[in-house]
Amino acid sequence: MLLVYGEVRKNRREAKALYGQRYPDRAQPHDKYFPWLERHLKTERIEEEPDEFIVSEEAEINTLACIEVDPTTSVRQIAANIGIGRESVRNILKKHKFKPFKYQLHHHLYEADHQRRLEFCNWFMAQQRPNLSRFILFSLTNHASRIWVCSIKNNSRYWARENPHLFRQGAFQERFGVNVWMGVIGTRIIGPIFFENPVTADQYLQFLSNEIADFFENLPINEYFHIYYQQDEAPAYNARRVRDHLNQTFEDHWIGTYGPVRWPARSCDITPLEFFYWSHIKEAVYRTQPTDLQDLRDRITRAVNNITPAQMENVLRDFENRIHLCHQMNGGQFEHLIYG
Repeated sequence: MLLVYGEVRKNRREAKALYGQRYPDRAQPHDKYFPWLERHLKTERIEEEPDEFIVSEEAEINTLACIEVDPTTSVRQIAANIGIGRESVRNILKKHKFKPFKYQLHHHLYEADHQRRLEFCNWFMAQQRPNLSRFILFSLTNHASRIWVCSIKNNSRYWARENPHLFRQGAFQERFGVNVWMGVIGTRIIGPIFFENPVTADQYLQFLSNEIADFFENLPINEYFHIYYQQDEAPAYNARRVRDHLNQTFEDHWIGTYGPVRWPARSCDITPLEFFYWSHIKEAVYRTQPTDLQDLRDRITRAVNNITPAQMENVLRDFENRIHLCHQMNGGQFEHLIYG
């Protein structure tokens, strides 16, 4: 071992590789073993080999048993229970092709949500229109404020050779915000349209009669009759007078909580405006804190205008993939299959 170690000029990783090539039938030492052996030979004291380098078959079996009993246990806990080094535990797990995987954080679903989600997936897949996703006008109203609440402490890092002692300010005493409506159909975006206050049923009805009506009036007649208008479950959008207007305007071609096509509540994972657009917009808007309400509006508008047709094509494909995954999971959670 020492000859191999010296031959590669004391590069322990190269020594391990060369030793494995020359003596493939022998037990393969950890690369840290080579400098350890040299150091202890120089002091003329050959002690018992450290546990982190040499592991018994019993320790290996016990390590695998720990994982079998509790796959969430930590390397530290296994090492303490068995009495071997943490590096040895890692080597055993690596040898048997175990890898650490993180839990994915999902939004909460109630039991009744599964059936509603499955029904929507069944409806979409039963239409047998390969381009149906391009004819759904997805819409969403979101609230944007001065500060977007995010996990800065856990998710943000700043790489540097020396500590720059960075900080971010907390909440401002002066607060401002705006409600933003946005629609997406195929590779076209409608909006953003801003509302100073939470949208009431009357305001939404006026909005449908003006902005949305103008959009549809400018469509070719053959496209108009194929489009479905989708809206979320906001209470104002489900008022009786709003639903009457939607029934009169779109007949059976609208999707909502009480629409002819039922939209499932708590389904941000199949809502393009939530699983991509708004998260993408927020990343651009909140790189630094907006200075005032107009700055916030301008940032949102710029972020929307910078979304490319290629990104929108990807969203359409992603939406259809998500529909099939949701169907596969009987309306349950599925994003862990995407981000695994």
